[in-house]
Amino acid sequence: MLHRIVIQTLLSVCILYTTPACAQDTSKSRPKAILLSLAVPGLGQAYAGNWESARIYFAMEALTWSGFASFRIYGGWRADDYRTFAADRAGVALSGQNDTYFKHIGLFSSSYAFNQDQRLTLREQANIYAGNNTWAWISESDLKQYQSIRKSSQRARVRSYYLIGFAIAARLASAIDVRQSLSAPDNLPALKLYTPPDGSVWMIARLMF
Repeated sequence: MLHRIVIQTLLSVCILYTTPACAQDTSKSRPKAILLSLAVPGLGQAYAGNWESARIYFAMEALTWSGFASFRIYGGWRADDYRTFAADRAGVALSGQNDTYFKHIGLFSSSYAFNQDQRLTLREQANIYAGNNTWAWISESDLKQYQSIRKSSQRARVRSYYLIGFAIAARLASAIDVRQSLSAPDNLPALKLYTPPDGSVWMIARLMF
């Protein structure tokens, strides 16, 4: 759902803020305004004198990075939760374990079951867990609960990546906006939408300096 919201918000920004702003000072340097917008969305608009658009972009930037920080913090909390849960309910030794290990313990009820699967599929190249790396879930419900906690941590991380993409897209939209507002009417950038068969949405912008 989040990626759809990001796309819809981005499209709204492109539609609402890529029209010329008559109140802007067209004597300002267009390349400088574009570079400022690419650095911080809205900074180019502030430089050009369009404070109404600048405040909107500044608010979007603040909300984007606040959301990013929130998702990263929450994802970290949930990661601590599933690690602690695995230690309590599967006898996992937490020290020195990487993310691949925590992925594997969520796929198999025990290290014995994992090792058997490895021997059958990879034979001599099998990756075997032994010693302090072994585990055994007390019950199937514990395994499912672990999977649920880990998925919530991963979802939070993925959503933070969406917000990074949105931050980049906001910079492009801000640059297009300020560039267009400081351009002559017959020298506007081309902005097109492309929808591939896979259902995704692409925004293609052509800028001429």
